[in-house]
Amino acid sequence: MKRAATGLASGRMASPELAQRAVEQALAGLQGQAASAVLLFLSPDFASNPQPSLLAASKAAACTQLAGCTATGILTEQEWIQDAPAAAALALTAPLNIGAAQQARQEAILCLAAPNAINTNWLHANGQRFGGVAGDATGQGAYKIWANGRVQSAGLTQLQISGGITRLLISQGLQALSAPVRINEMRGLELLSLGGLPALEHLALAQAEQPNAVDEQALRLAVSLAVEAKDSQSDQGYYPLTLLRKNWRSGSISLTQTLEAGQQVFWAARNPEFTASSLRQQLQGYVDRHGQPDCVMMFSCAGRGPQFYGGEDRDWQAIRAALPQTPLLGMYGNGQFAPLAEGNHLLDGTVVLALCHGADHVESLARTSPPFLL
Repeated sequence: MKRAATGLASGRMASPELAQRAVEQALAGLQGQAASAVLLFLSPDFASNPQPSLLAASKAAACTQLAGCTATGILTEQEWIQDAPAAAALALTAPLNIGAAQQARQEAILCLAAPNAINTNWLHANGQRFGGVAGDATGQGAYKIWANGRVQSAGLTQLQISGGITRLLISQGLQALSAPVRINEMRGLELLSLGGLPALEHLALAQAEQPNAVDEQALRLAVSLAVEAKDSQSDQGYYPLTLLRKNWRSGSISLTQTLEAGQQVFWAARNPEFTASSLRQQLQGYVDRHGQPDCVMMFSCAGRGPQFYGGEDRDWQAIRAALPQTPLLGMYGNGQFAPLAEGNHLLDGTVVLALCHGADHVESLARTSPPFLL
């Protein structure tokens, strides 16, 4: 018995009919079962006034438990769409459901937010937060978030998936260029030295050891988190910082965030081949251990996906290959929320997957691992 199904509709204009069609497709996939909840993503074309489309979707689903947001692009297992008005829906049926989050410390909380609704107090509150930042390709346009079938004026919704187990798979996809070393000296945002060398010299040595030239725009400084050394370069064992500027006179590098002397860091880079291969391996390991989920939610970066892979989304392809029978709903956003080794983070260039298993899987899954893949 299917617990989830998706629908996807696109057209020349943003209209309530597109949302209705997407939901109707999803309901058809449930094979006569009633929807307990619907997650609906709409393209930026709907952002000025999505309420009529939300009403049409709720009526089609005969369900007021309707949540979602506008996004740079949307996708299902059918295809991804970034350049046309479109609607994508995931319909769930009992026992799976989506409701307001209780914010229990060990619960996975689905968060959808506008850029101006994010703050550190909220991000670091109780709960393992995952999800995406709404918006358009410019990061400047209108954003809309909805829950219970209505636009949320606060630009934020926090939801909990019930009736089973939700596991998270996080793919930052950075290729390490050096071993972790400790920072020797920082001055404000300037990284002066690490590993006993000036920052620029240390970076140059790391680049020189690579068999191929490293794209300067792809370089990152990865900050290791408080995990065992063998896990410090896993996708949950670090978070990346962008290099703002190389200061040739001082030999320092300006970062987007100040760090402390003694923190452990390593040089890394975004590489399409490595990133795609890494996600394929993660997915295969997941399936080998847990089997096929009932549905998957994908939160990808607008700067990853087709833009990163030269016109194709190799992350989407990897998911379809590893989970060929699994309903998939996703969005490309202006940031991704994910729990790492030291709490929740706002990331970019990342794919966050929520893999949901219905209640009859809970007992067998609970015997193999905890509710989160971290």
